[in-house]
Amino acid sequence: MYKIISFPKTLGYSICAKKLKENQSIMPSVRHCESVGCFLVAQDEFEKLTKLIGREGYTVSNEVQVRLHSKESKKNKESKESKESKESKESKESKGSKGSKESKESNGSKVSKKSKENKDHKENKDHKDHKEEIPWGVEHIGAPALWHVTKGKGIKVAVIDTGISSSHPDLKGQIKGKVSVIAGAGRFNMGGHGTHVAGTIAAVANNRGIVGIAPEVDLYDVQAFGAEGTANISDIIAGINWAIEQKVDIINMSFGTSEDHPAFHQALRVASRNGIILVASAGNNGRGLEYPAAYREVIAVGAINQQAKLAEFSARGRGMNTVAPGVGIKSTWLNKGYRTLDGTSMAAAHISGLYALRLAQQRTRAMNRFNKRANNRSYKQITNQGEGLEENHVRKHKKKHEKNFEKDHEKNQAHTFENESAPIRQNRFDLLSLFKRR
Repeated sequence: MYKIISFPKTLGYSICAKKLKENQSIMPSVRHCESVGCFLVAQDEFEKLTKLIGREGYTVSNEVQVRLHSKESKKNKESKESKESKESKESKESKGSKGSKESKESNGSKVSKKSKENKDHKENKDHKDHKEEIPWGVEHIGAPALWHVTKGKGIKVAVIDTGISSSHPDLKGQIKGKVSVIAGAGRFNMGGHGTHVAGTIAAVANNRGIVGIAPEVDLYDVQAFGAEGTANISDIIAGINWAIEQKVDIINMSFGTSEDHPAFHQALRVASRNGIILVASAGNNGRGLEYPAAYREVIAVGAINQQAKLAEFSARGRGMNTVAPGVGIKSTWLNKGYRTLDGTSMAAAHISGLYALRLAQQRTRAMNRFNKRANNRSYKQITNQGEGLEENHVRKHKKKHEKNFEKDHEKNQAHTFENESAPIRQNRFDLLSLFKRR
C-alpha cells in the first residue's frame, strides 16, 4: 500500500526529486511518476520522506480500490445452465443405456466412423468459407462505413486493464507497447477483461473470429488490474504516467470508483493537457456517475442495448457525455477464445475505437491539405523558375540582337562614307590632271 504525494507545480516535484537522490535510503521505496508530478511512497517510509521534504507544497492522498465495470451477460448464463442440464441428462441416459450400447457397438461402429468423417469434412469447409464476424455494437456505431476512409492506422490507444493476450489470433501484431505496473503481475494472474476490451477496439480483420472498430490501431497494454478485477489507484496513476511518456492519443478506462481522488484527478488533468483523449465507463450502479467518468476532462460513456435503450445497470444523469453498445457484446478472451459480456466497460471500448477512427480521419485530411499546399507551392516555384529562365533567354537574345544591329549599323555607315567620298576624289584628280596638261 502506498501514500500518494502529488505536486501541483513541477518545481516542487523537481526539488523533492533532488532531495531523494541525495538520500539513497528512501529511494527504493518510492515510485517516481514524473510526467504527472507524483510520488508513490510506501507507508512505512512516508514519515521519513515528509521529514526530508517538509510538509508544504504538496497534497497527500490515501490508497483507493478501483473495480472493473463488466459482468457476464444473461445469454452466457442461460447457455451455461442449459449445458449443465444437458450434461446431467446425458449422464443419466448413459448409465441406463450401457448394456444396449455394448450390443450395438459392433454394428454402429462403421456408421459412427462415417459420420465423424462427414463432420470433419464439414468443419474444414466451414473454416475455409468462414469470414470474421462484425459484432452488433461495431455495426451500430457505424464503424464499417468509415473503413474505406481509415481503419485507425497510426493512432495509439492505451488500455489500462487486466492485460491483453498478445497470442490471440485476432490481436496478433496489434500490441506496440506493454507494461505491468503491479507487483508480481504476469500471465498467471492476467484477467480476460482487458483482452475483451482490446478486441472491441482493435481486433484484426483476418477472415476469422471477430473484427474490432479500428482494426489498424496501435494498442498499448497497461496492466494495472489483477484477474479478480480490482486495482489500487496508485497503480492506475503509474499507468497513466507511462501512457503519457509513450505519447498515446487515447486512454481507455473501463473501471471506476465512488471516491473522488485528488492525485488521480491531477494525473488525468496532465494527460488532457498533453492532448490525450480520455474515455471512461460511467459505471454499472444504475445511478450517478463514478470516477474518473465524473471528471470534466473525461468522456463518460453509458451503455445501451440492441433496441438503443439505456441499459438498466448503466449509470446515468449529469455529466454523462455519450452512450454506446454495452449489452451482449461479443469479443476476444483468454486462451484464444471469445466471450459475451455486459457493462459500461464494453461501451467505453466502443467510443475509444470510434475516436481512433475520427482522429485518423482528421490526420489524413490534414495531411492531404498539407500535400496539396506543398504541391501548389512547388508548382508555382517551377513555373516562376521557368518564366525567369525564359525572361533571361529573351534578354540575352535582345542584347545580342542589339549588339549585332549596332555593329551592322556602324559597318553600313563606314561603307556609305567610303562610297560618297570616292567620286569627290576622282573629280579633284581629273581637274588637276587637266590643269597640268594645259
